[in-house]
Amino acid sequence: MHLADIVVPRGGTNMVAIDLIVRHVQSQLEERELGVRAALASADQGQPLPKTLSLLESTPQVRGMHTIIRNMETSRDDLIFYIQEADASVDRESALLPPLTGPPSPDPSRRGL
Repeated sequence: MHLADIVVPRGGTNMVAIDLIVRHVQSQLEERELGVRAALASADQGQPLPKTLSLLESTPQVRGMHTIIRNMETSRDDLIFYIQEADASVDRESALLPPLTGPPSPDPSRRGL
């Protein structure tokens, strides 16, 4: 028992204890997620965007797809469809960009990409 992370009294049949543990873990994850999201959101403040970064134009279609993808109530099938549509939009736009130039990547695992 010295390797157990959590000891549940009366084992896996103690649904009250398991439910309490699950709720506690969920609340801890939610608390930490907010802090992480805030840190990520402000991490690039004041930093210039890379010159190689290209943004999709914020068209009604792109905004609509983004809204549907982020909606927690979107069905699984719709989510898959709109993610594939967003991916196709990125592919179409990237085909219009000039090829990247510059020194090859020093990482040998990226050779050929």
